[in-house]
Amino acid sequence: MRERGFNQSEMITKVICGNFKIKMGTSILVRKRDTPHQTTFDRALRFKNVENAFKVNKKVEGANILLVDDICTTGATFLEASKVLLNAGAANVECFVLSKKLKV
Repeated sequence: MRERGFNQSEMITKVICGNFKIKMGTSILVRKRDTPHQTTFDRALRFKNVENAFKVNKKVEGANILLVDDICTTGATFLEASKVLLNAGAANVECFVLSKKLKV
């Protein structure tokens, strides 16, 4: 968001929630600490970079949560965010990505 001037994942989420008539939560999952951009890291460093980077900011006990992102390279951010939400009591966490990087 800092570089693009807008939150593309939030824009995608608004469309999904609007089309499926589901409630969009904001600020449920927040960063506990700043993390460097993942773009220059290899797979192992991407997982290490986001380890313990998130915290739950609102009650999620029993909730079904859909995490949305614009791109997924290794799944490190999705995995760490899902772990934090499930540990906080979320009943289910699903991940939706608009684009997946493939090795060719």
